[in-house]
Amino acid sequence: MEREEIIIRLRELKNMNIPKMSYEDIKKDNDNYTEQQIEEINNKLNSFCKLEDQSVCLLCGEQSRFQWGIAHGEASCVCGWEMRAKHYIKDEIGKDKLFCRSGFQYHPDCYSIE
Repeated sequence: MEREEIIIRLRELKNMNIPKMSYEDIKKDNDNYTEQQIEEINNKLNSFCKLEDQSVCLLCGEQSRFQWGIAHGEASCVCGWEMRAKHYIKDEIGKDKLFCRSGFQYHPDCYSIE
């Protein structure tokens, strides 16, 4: 995609009011987190989209063409849209708390339009 196409598409995405991911979307029956821990998890998940199908890129609309980046757990579509997968959410002392196996695409609010 060309720069202008990306800017137009990003504006469209920002106007779509895409819901943000929350703990409720990924919780398991045997989780026993405190209210404070759930709030911390929600703060971290707030950067990602709640989507029915995370395998379709929000920016280009193509089926998953994500490739791994240099940073642990970070990937991007060949069009440049970023996601995170196979990544731990850590607690307040840095201990691995919750493992996000499937990929979560970053929410359009994480991007700015020039």
